[in-house]
Amino acid sequence: MDATRFYNEIRGGVNVTRYPETCFFFDAPINPQIALHTLRCDYDILHIHGVTPTISDLAIILGRLKRKPIIFTYHNSPVPDYGGRCSRFISTLYVKVIDRFIVKLVNKVVTATTTFAIHNPTLKTLLNGTVAIPWGVHLPNPKPEISELNKNSIFKLLFVGQLKKYKGINYLLEAVKILEDKGIALNLVIVGDGPERKNIEAYSRSLNCKAKITGSISESSLNHYYSASDALVLPSISGREAFGLVLLEAMSYGKPVVVSNIAGPNEVVKDGYNGLLVKSRSPQAIANAIEKLVKNPVLYQKLSENAMRTAEQYSWEKVGDRYIEVYTQALQ
Repeated sequence: MDATRFYNEIRGGVNVTRYPETCFFFDAPINPQIALHTLRCDYDILHIHGVTPTISDLAIILGRLKRKPIIFTYHNSPVPDYGGRCSRFISTLYVKVIDRFIVKLVNKVVTATTTFAIHNPTLKTLLNGTVAIPWGVHLPNPKPEISELNKNSIFKLLFVGQLKKYKGINYLLEAVKILEDKGIALNLVIVGDGPERKNIEAYSRSLNCKAKITGSISESSLNHYYSASDALVLPSISGREAFGLVLLEAMSYGKPVVVSNIAGPNEVVKDGYNGLLVKSRSPQAIANAIEKLVKNPVLYQKLSENAMRTAEQYSWEKVGDRYIEVYTQALQ
């Protein structure tokens, strides 16, 4: 699917309209057409996903004009965690003024984890109007077998996600370089695309770190990479990563995960049970965790088995039932 093109299709009997990402402003996609689409639709409930300036906020304001219930799934914090003075000032202004005003216009806010809501500067004062519903995962069919770690083969690392600064991919590259310098053979595959791709490629070359970047791929190809990997690493550095759906997707294939110990993902990953939590922005901590997986087959097996058990608790059927409850309450 090309993010720069317009699509209108029927999927499973549902009319789906996809608008292109026309441009980016401080890492946020800008396209007010998506919000304006709400004025052309007849609906009973407006369910909006964000936070995305000019899209989710404008859609909520326009949705209020129709006096219909609004459900807002709050994916990530628009936090001023990186960039120059100008971007930090605009982000801070957005968080303290616009974001706090917008969430008061909706009937119910949904977050993926309670931890994220508690630590979010906007939502922590609105916890009574917030419900936690995790993301779901499509479990592989047939169920994958837990594979034993082969000490004689190259350990295969996987990253999946948008190539943006908050994903912390540079820290992963530095961790891989640390381990390669110690003589630990690794194969890193980075699945995804985004505005930081060229910078990541350049940084990888400067470190002389071997990493394959696939760009955007099909769902079947993604499933292949999950199956072929030994572990997934998600080194995100801020509240922009509020859950990490890729964690569940990797777990559904029985893969241990290494993830930054930040609010949201640390509610899904239990350190030493289904994955390893590491200090954010620390290449050495990431390297230590990966080395622990490589050199401890017993731990690896335990994490793999528990990872698959964890994913089974997040089936889309269970998540769908939770959302139906929220819709029913909103209509009443």
